[in-house]
Amino acid sequence: YTWHAEAVVSTQSTGTIGSEGPDAFYKGAIGDNIVERLTETNGIMTKSDLENYVTVDEPPFEFEYRGFDIISAPPPASGHVVSLVLQLLERFHIEDMEPLKAWNIILEAFRFGYAMRS
Repeated sequence: YTWHAEAVVSTQSTGTIGSEGPDAFYKGAIGDNIVERLTETNGIMTKSDLENYVTVDEPPFEFEYRGFDIISAPPPASGHVVSLVLQLLERFHIEDMEPLKAWNIILEAFRFGYAMRS
């Protein structure tokens, strides 16, 4: 099955979260809607899961790529994977390559980066 976040968290929901804060998502109707839709597709998330969720404020994952300062999400998000992939790609001049060869190198760099994440 395919589940699209757009079907659950619409622009209106984003506005509600902006005006009412995170409780609108974790403890309100938006969370109810998410759990309902997940249940319809055999999901296992419960309203209690949302209500008891605790966010952790971590500093961003920062690195440099070709003279640019990149700021990304820290683990467990995949910012470190993007860093590894870009470090691998930095060794190549893909802008000078045939498109098929360039895409092959990009895909292999991502494959390696995601294999290394665990």
